[in-house]
Amino acid sequence: AREEKQHTRLEKGTMDYTVWEFDNIRMGHGVMKFEDFVSRPASSRTDVVRLHFGLKGNYSFSYQQLDKTYHLIGGHHNIMYSKEFDMVVENRTLELETFGVQFPRELFIQFTQNGDDQLKRFSDEIMKGNSVMLSEEWGAVDTHIHQVIQQIIHCNYTDHLKKLFLLSKSIELLVLSAEACKQAADRKEVFIKNKTDKEK
Repeated sequence: AREEKQHTRLEKGTMDYTVWEFDNIRMGHGVMKFEDFVSRPASSRTDVVRLHFGLKGNYSFSYQQLDKTYHLIGGHHNIMYSKEFDMVVENRTLELETFGVQFPRELFIQFTQNGDDQLKRFSDEIMKGNSVMLSEEWGAVDTHIHQVIQQIIHCNYTDHLKKLFLLSKSIELLVLSAEACKQAADRKEVFIKNKTDKEK
């Protein structure tokens, strides 16, 4: 497993970023500090499925491939896929902390095509090459997810053990994220049903 730390100047701010790479999976943890509110483009040409965790801070992003804008408040996550990736991100607080896992498309499909209905549907869309978000309802970053991310950031293993540890944690985050997004979607459906009943 390869680990690399980077410190970058941003327009009106700085970013400290750590990247871990193993088995073609890539994980990244970023802390951004801004002097002001700014819009900045982000894009990528890698064909990967992305788990995205907003750990701290509020921001919005417009995702070109999905033709959608999301306004996010700290402590949220979702899983997204588009063959290419172009967005404009706007910070709404002066500090942001994010964590991400990128799975190669084929590996993600292998992990999830026999999952629950929501993951199966998501996997099918990915196989067709469609741009898709696992859930319209973003999951919450609960204690368990937070713990796993902290274990990755503070991992003391080396060499082969480190790679195994990071691989197991990346799969654990995938499971936790899928489960939390499913719960968020279920809660929303219950709420909608009641509202419709009320109108009746």
